[in-house]
Amino acid sequence: RTEAMGGEGDERAAAVTRFLQGLGPSQIDAEVRSFASDPNTERRDLAAAMIYFERELKSCRNFEFVNAVLALFLKVHGESISHHGPLLKRRLHALERTQKDVWRGVERRFHYCLCMVNSLSGIQQ
Repeated sequence: RTEAMGGEGDERAAAVTRFLQGLGPSQIDAEVRSFASDPNTERRDLAAAMIYFERELKSCRNFEFVNAVLALFLKVHGESISHHGPLLKRRLHALERTQKDVWRGVERRFHYCLCMVNSLSGIQQ
């Protein structure tokens, strides 16, 4: 359902990121730890969170921040994710692929910039 929202889902994901960025570190920790605390909706909530992380990573906005919150999320909820069967495991693998693909793009940009700086610094000598 969330994936079908398209642009609306992207805006919601961006709003969540803005909300989290407005919090202090201990407040972010509390938000992540309190997330998916209802056993009746835990699987759905965890899947929604992983969709959020995937959307935000694909947007290439706030890369470091999103990765930091993702690391905390996985540390706190990793065991629960592994207990919820194939649906969340597939979602987790998709998230991993997205994170790796986005990182490759960021890394390519770093390498390009380094090459340009080296090239330009060689011209000035």
